Formats: sequence, C-alpha cells, structure tokens
Amino acid sequence: KRKAKQAAEANWQSTYVPPAPPKPPGDVVYVPVVVGGREVPPTGGVDLLGYLRGDGRAYRVTNADGGSEVFQTQTEGDRFYQVKAWGDLSVVNWEEFIVAGDLIGRDVDTSPGGGRFYRLFGAPWVRRWMRVGESFTRQKRVQFYQTHDCAPLAAYSGDVTDTITLVARHEQYTFRTLMSLPDVVELRWEQGGERYWYAENWGLVAWERAHQDGNSPRWSAIAEMRPDVGRLGRLRIDCL
Repeated sequence: KRKAKQAAEANWQSTYVPPAPPKPPGDVVYVPVVVGGREVPPTGGVDLLGYLRGDGRAYRVTNADGGSEVFQTQTEGDRFYQVKAWGDLSVVNWEEFIVAGDLIGRDVDTSPGGGRFYRLFGAPWVRRWMRVGESFTRQKRVQFYQTHDCAPLAAYSGDVTDTITLVARHEQYTFRTLMSLPDVVELRWEQGGERYWYAENWGLVAWERAHQDGNSPRWSAIAEMRPDVGRLGRLRIDCL
C-alpha cells in the first residue's frame, strides 16, 4: 500500500502540476506542496466531482448588490473550468480545476480582476470522495501575477493553509432567489469564512461570505437558466 501511495504522489507531481509562468529577471520560483490521496474511496463518501464539474449548461447568478453573472462549466480532459462572465458577457473570468485520482486541485484563477490573476499550482483543494462533516486541509502557495506579462506580484501572495469542509448534502435546496434545485452539496472554507453550494451536473450555483470584506457582495445565487448562451470564450492570458 505504501508503494502504491508513493506512486500516486509521484504521478500527481509529474503529471498534474503545471509550470509557472515565464520567470522574469529577479523572480523567485516557488515549489508547490504536493500531497498524495487515499487509495480507495471511503464508505459513505459523496463523489464531489459530479457537483463541482457541471455539464456545460449556462445560468444566471445574481448577487446581494443587484449585479449578475453567467456561469458555465467547460471540461477539457482532466481539467475543468468554472467560467464566470459579466452580465453583458463582455468579460469572461474562470477558475481552473484539475482531477487527479481522488484529489481535485486548483490552478489558475482570473477572478480577482484589476489586471491580475493568481495560481495555486494544482494544489489539492478537496478530496473527490468526502463524507458529510469531513474536512480536508492542505498548505499551498498562492502567487499573484500581472495578466499582461505574467510578472509576479508580492501583494496578496504567500503560503496559506486551507481547510474545506463538506457541510451537508441537500436533497433539495431553495436559494435566496427562491429558485430550487435537487441534490446540492454545501462546502465551507473554514479560514476564509465562505460557503459554496454546488448542484449535481450544474457546478457552482451559490456563494455566501461571513467575513466583512466589502469588496464582494454578501451572497450570490442562481436565478435562471440562460439557454441562449453558447460556449463562453474564456479570458485569454497570452503569457501562460
């Protein structure tokens, strides 16, 4: 079993950790923390992949400030992208996820805006199979970059430890928008004071914060389908 686990860890490191952006003069290269997964799914575990990775449908998400975005999941091999477009579809941000065995990791996230993006270098975010009430903790490196040339930014970059808990699996859930969906899982980011709701075959459908960061709305939730939207064109970062 130990050899199998070591092989899984080696496979994660050699296959699923993407390279960092080009290294400008004076840059510092950070090596991500690589951790292996379990050998078999736990009894009673929920397969989170079917919730985090939607089937490509598009839907409108509204927030507490009255704004809205259009969400969609795009899958490419062992990677999938949680796409988040402005209401007028003029800007299409995205978060990159990587599936590796029983781990689901994260890499590029363009959501911060302001000419910035950050990377987590494929660091595991959750286990694919988790029991309700179970938590998953990993240390990782967060590195911010400029979008136009991938130059590293010191602000907000650093080593962090994230804990994600599978709070509940709801047979039916009614959101603040009064829209209801069946089979929804609820995750909580312990250090960040945020909750996320993912519906089976949909992807991310709601978000809520407990912290007092006024730069983001207090909550957002699915409001309606957008069948008129085709495949959204993700924001390009040419230096990646």
